[in-house]
Amino acid sequence: MKRVLTLLFTLALLMFLVPQTASATGTPLYEYWNPYTGDHFYTININELGYYPGNGWTFEGVACNVFATQETGTTPLYRYYNYQVGDHFYTTDWNELGYGNYGWEFDFIECYVYPAYSESGIPFYEYWNQNANVLDHYYTTDFNELCWGANGWNFSEVMCNVEPAD
Repeated sequence: MKRVLTLLFTLALLMFLVPQTASATGTPLYEYWNPYTGDHFYTININELGYYPGNGWTFEGVACNVFATQETGTTPLYRYYNYQVGDHFYTTDWNELGYGNYGWEFDFIECYVYPAYSESGIPFYEYWNQNANVLDHYYTTDFNELCWGANGWNFSEVMCNVEPAD
């Protein structure tokens, strides 16, 4: 009996010592587009706009998969909104805007992602369109969609790494 308990204790201890691989496959990051305001919007909360949104929003689908809670090796994805230009902005760099700056207001931590150029996940590319009719940030896992820039969109950076959409 003592050996069985020792074995069980050792197995339980190993579970805590062996690194666990996080799985983001259950947390979709939903993508929306509003052509009237020229804004792309991303959220893990489908109830924010729903599958059939109103007020000009179109549900585009799942952009990628992310983490709803912080896991080992992930970093927060901060969500901002600028009422002056009607644009949502996402960043993993808190020092970029902090609690808000330059017209951007901090909403909250949307989710958790891998840092840019992490060995985990795939790149999530950030684009910026400064066309006076759009003024929008757009994010995608498909570099071939806009490559280094197209149709008014300019490549900004690999903002973070994420898991591909299912």
